[in-house]
Amino acid sequence: MKSKKKNAREKAQTKAGRPTKINQETVRKLEMTASLDCTISEMCFYADISRDTYYRWMKENKELSDRLTALRNRPILKARQEVINGLEGNPEFALKYLERKLPDEFGTKQKLEHLGDKDKPVRILYVPAKRRVKREKEAKTKGENCQV
Repeated sequence: MKSKKKNAREKAQTKAGRPTKINQETVRKLEMTASLDCTISEMCFYADISRDTYYRWMKENKELSDRLTALRNRPILKARQEVINGLEGNPEFALKYLERKLPDEFGTKQKLEHLGDKDKPVRILYVPAKRRVKREKEAKTKGENCQV
């Protein structure tokens, strides 16, 4: 009786169809591309698997999923560490960091005023900061009052 149950269990565990592509080489390729913070599409392309296969494997293998997620986060953490290390002795870079990290406190704010007719459409002209500063300096040297 036990042998029949064991046979049925073994048959249920063996799946019919194509053999899985998950092997050491495919996992190595996924890990290598994950460590470069590649997109899922890039990882799948390099490992020669479909996105569906990738997501199925991630669902079936939590350990592999966690490993690839950790590998994808490493470049971000390394870059963050480099940014923080670069703040030392570099006040311009420190200010740029604060402008992005805390824009409400350190960000450059722009004020817009509409002085025209309220019934006419408003034309908005964006002037990048570098060009705006250059124009303001040129206007000052000419003695003009320039607000861009």
